Amino acid sequence: LNVRSEGRTPFSIISPPSNIVQGDWRATTNKLETNRPTNNLDWNHPCIGARIVSVSYNSSKGNHMQKSRLLAISLLALGTVAFANVQGITLRRKLAPGTDTYMVTSKTSQAMTIPGMGDQDMDIAAGQTHVFTYGAVKDGKQSVKLAMTTDKMDVTGPMAQAMGDQKIPVIETTSTLDELNRMVGVPDKKAKTNAMMSMMMSSGQSVGIAFEFPSKAINVGDSWDITIPKSSMTPKEQKLKATLIGEAEGGYEIKITGTVNIAGTPPGGPAESPMGPMTTKLKGTTGIESTAIIEKETGRTLRLKVVSKSKVNVDINDGQMSIDSNGTSTTEYILKK
Repeated sequence: LNVRSEGRTPFSIISPPSNIVQGDWRATTNKLETNRPTNNLDWNHPCIGARIVSVSYNSSKGNHMQKSRLLAISLLALGTVAFANVQGITLRRKLAPGTDTYMVTSKTSQAMTIPGMGDQDMDIAAGQTHVFTYGAVKDGKQSVKLAMTTDKMDVTGPMAQAMGDQKIPVIETTSTLDELNRMVGVPDKKAKTNAMMSMMMSSGQSVGIAFEFPSKAINVGDSWDITIPKSSMTPKEQKLKATLIGEAEGGYEIKITGTVNIAGTPPGGPAESPMGPMTTKLKGTTGIESTAIIEKETGRTLRLKVVSKSKVNVDINDGQMSIDSNGTSTTEYILKK
């Protein structure tokens, strides 16, 4: 007797009749009905969604009653395994004071159309260190301070000289984090950005190392919504789709996909540039495809890869210049242990 199964809910077993013969059998809620002759048995219980997808049973010889009982006992044991699977996986972020350091690498390629200059390309390769400092836990939340240090920034293409050799200062942000891994930023009116960061933002990225977990237990293949909150770059709350792929690298693999509408101004006020303060307004869309590995015990992101493709218009200094940009960006986060 060989049994292979898949299922989402616990199920009861209906024992086959004593005079079972070779054939293809399907178990419904109240009866057994035979299909075409074969050596395989296919049991299906549509009302509760459990399914035995392959049962090999040779009944050409021996006592049919004895074998039917053996089949029922074997399937009952299988039902116990299916019940354990039904409990599902509960993703939760373990809140505790401490520090996490991520090494972040990104590559951004942009094709821009600039009035009076025609089509221009620019490539940006960056290396950063992101240090997250987690504070005390209170009322199911904790404060998070992030310090982003740019270790390397290489710009190539005709626009590289125009951007100048800019030193990017350490960028600090403050957020709150809860057990569903929702990290909500606290606006900082004193924060500053620069032209380089503004151009990188125009390539778009809306997924970071903390993204929303489902409130209920899930199984492999299940999906849920990730909420992108309203911000200076997103005019309204938006949704991405997350799917639990399975186990990988000692954790859970999650895929995130979707499109985000962008309309607004990058945080930090006027950007610093070789030509003086520069205000930028962005409008367009960003398509996102991400893969994350989540640590089972803590819910921390061990590794994250974000690939985004954007089509954005960049308005500079309230209409003094308008740039159409098509960009592709790949960003990888790796937790330093």
